[in-house]
Amino acid sequence: MGDGNNETDVATEALVFMVVGLQGHWKAPIAYYLTKSLSPETQRVLLSHALEELHARGIRVVSVTMDGHASNVSMCNQLGCELKGNPQEPLKTSFPHPWTSDKVFVMMDACHMLKLARNMLQAYSPIATTTGQIKWRFINHLNDVQKKDGLYAANKITDKHVYFENHKMRVSLAAQTLSRSVSVALRTMRDLRYSQFKDCEATVEFIEIIDRLFDTMNGRNPRAKGLKSPLGALNWIERKAFLSRAREYLSVIGFVINIDTLMLMIPELLQVQRYVLTYRFSQDHLELLFNSIRASGGWNNNPSARQFQAIFRRLMVRCGVSL
Repeated sequence: MGDGNNETDVATEALVFMVVGLQGHWKAPIAYYLTKSLSPETQRVLLSHALEELHARGIRVVSVTMDGHASNVSMCNQLGCELKGNPQEPLKTSFPHPWTSDKVFVMMDACHMLKLARNMLQAYSPIATTTGQIKWRFINHLNDVQKKDGLYAANKITDKHVYFENHKMRVSLAAQTLSRSVSVALRTMRDLRYSQFKDCEATVEFIEIIDRLFDTMNGRNPRAKGLKSPLGALNWIERKAFLSRAREYLSVIGFVINIDTLMLMIPELLQVQRYVLTYRFSQDHLELLFNSIRASGGWNNNPSARQFQAIFRRLMVRCGVSL
């Protein structure tokens, strides 16, 4: 970091910008910045610069995806969004493009939001709703019963899902915990009159809504059916009705932001394309790049700045990108 002439801090992080095509099958990292820490103001300047450079090359940016870190939310608010406030009121989830009259929407990475919902349920249980109390202990009881009986009710719940403190970053564990198979298993245990699962309906409802939301925000196959199908003119009215119900039910701010964005952005996109694959708005594309960087360094989870630069350049050359 710095101009090379003065004493400076050693960079410990890399802020990477990547562009993902809504149409076609392409994605490309366009910039990285080696940092120790970044203020929301600096992030805003860097994002505005990236939007300017992309506009100069004829690329229209529809949406910006990030995780739900407080600095990211603050940056979006500085750009013109209004992401803090009463979740029951519509949020302003877009900001004006600095160089055009277009709006740029904001999406919070669905995988991060899924893990936050799982963490919230485990940490703040029981959570009161109009239909009862959402309780983490039902998932705990399900794991105990299945281990004791040696039979699994068509779900993947194990000790790793219940005691996930050492695996907080694994999306698969969160997805398997808040899944339809778990909600069906809880209902089955209740119907079989296991006393531990009495009054589990509120928990089942919560799991099913989160599962449907994640499927809606993670559609990646244009030929998929049901909830994992792409958003298009034929199913948008039905999906919009579900998103409206989910918004009234949830107070997870990241999901509320995404719902408000989809309600406004999808109708605009369907005017110029037949369907929208919501997986294109995922941060998973960036995670795959980071996996490639780690693998190139012998699965080094903490490369130095110099190593990161060398690996990044080598990956770009391998892909035929001129630097």
